[in-house]
Amino acid sequence: MALKTRQQIRDEFAASGVPYSAWARQRGYSPNMVIAIVNDDDRNPA
Repeated sequence: MALKTRQQIRDEFAASGVPYSAWARQRGYSPNMVIAIVNDDDRNPA
């Protein structure tokens, strides 16, 4: 499976209508952590 860019992830969330925080809670992740990772700019790759 290929890794996705942050922009691809943001686009998929926008298309699905599922908030980052809801996705994170359903999977046992910190919503703040998920939001920080997805919204981090590409100048600072994770």
